[in-house]
Amino acid sequence: MRPLFSFSLLFLLFAGISLAAPETPVPVRAGHVNDYAGVMNADSRQKVESLCEALKEKTGTDMVIMTVNGTPGMDLREYTDFIFDKWNIGGDSNGMGALVLLSIVDKRVESKIGTGLERFIKPQEAEDLVDYAVIAYLTRGEFSEGMENGAATLSKEITNRYLGISGNAPSRGAGIFPYVLLIIALIIIVSILIRADYAALFAGIGGALVGFLFIRTLASVVALSLIGFAAGYANGIISRRKILPPK
Repeated sequence: MRPLFSFSLLFLLFAGISLAAPETPVPVRAGHVNDYAGVMNADSRQKVESLCEALKEKTGTDMVIMTVNGTPGMDLREYTDFIFDKWNIGGDSNGMGALVLLSIVDKRVESKIGTGLERFIKPQEAEDLVDYAVIAYLTRGEFSEGMENGAATLSKEITNRYLGISGNAPSRGAGIFPYVLLIIALIIIVSILIRADYAALFAGIGGALVGFLFIRTLASVVALSLIGFAAGYANGIISRRKILPPK
């Protein structure tokens, strides 16, 4: 009886696990626009489909727009990751994919980009762009217009950055390049006027270049150049105090 009893327990255990954790169904992808919630009108669907096709032709980015009524057994972030992986958006080779997913129940949108796109736009930047583009529409219940605007905003930013990095159009970083040169010139002038040493000069210039190359916003260039200059200047003062004998 003991072997039979043990086998029965194991059978019930595995059966319970399989019943408790059913697999999440994977919806079928239909092109770039997958309006499973049925909230996008025909005009918006056509515009977004054409927009996504143009984005793919220009940059190789596979962008998908999806709406759902709710997310089965997951929060919206998890379901976005789930769909992105199951649909293999962007492919395995280059990761040039983007997904914008709207949940009607949550009245919230999530986005995800592939690893290949991270060379041009950071995941948090993409999320912030989409949120800003759709939030006003979602609060008014204008889901079709919101998804159209979100797709257009993200597509435009990806295209500009892709072409800019490729050297075919000005990128967001290139637009602040004159300001970078101006800040570097000011650092050199201030260094001469206050007789700062080379450490302050090079640290300030280095901070400006780091902000331009890696963060690509004017605020980052100004902040990092000031931090670098201040750190270099302070280091020069400390070094001189150690070298010079007290009066």
